[in-house]
Amino acid sequence: KVLAAVAAPDETKTANVPLDVEAEMAAVLDAVTGAAGHRDAQVRILEVASLPAIRQALERDAYHVLHLSAHGSPDAVELEDEDGAPVLVTPGALMQALRHAGRAVPLIVLSSCSGGSSGAEAMAAGLVAQGADRVIAMLAPVTDDYATTLARRLYRELADHPALTAGLALARARYLAEEDRSRAAAGKAPV
Repeated sequence: KVLAAVAAPDETKTANVPLDVEAEMAAVLDAVTGAAGHRDAQVRILEVASLPAIRQALERDAYHVLHLSAHGSPDAVELEDEDGAPVLVTPGALMQALRHAGRAVPLIVLSSCSGGSSGAEAMAAGLVAQGADRVIAMLAPVTDDYATTLARRLYRELADHPALTAGLALARARYLAEEDRSRAAAGKAPV
């Protein structure tokens, strides 16, 4: 079960360019719900990617993955409030919300750029230092297309091969995403 928080702050209230959140969520949904033999796989997409919405969803149900799709900085991700204003969320604030919900989330996926390798490491390391079990984060800035492809491949690997560790699923997803990129560069459609 995946809880997806897709940050889409009002364009007039943030300096960041809008992300293609529809494409990324369609890829996640397709990967999980299209997985053969895994009819019980589920994705819940929050309408507002805010800490209160995440906390409330976790209070009501247990999830295996918290997927955060947002712009990122070296030490925070940009979520949103109910009015569409951007809200910078630090590792400490995110982990406090998760602890308050009373349910552990085994895997946190940060689908966000860091602005550099130290940024993503700082956010991921901060989450682990605050008590997160496992975190997957980008080590460098990536395009929307790459983030979408990687998310699709990661969730397909997790759904199709539930016995895989998150690290092995990520390694396989990265390999497949690179194959997709090579095929696209050669003018062939990805599978």
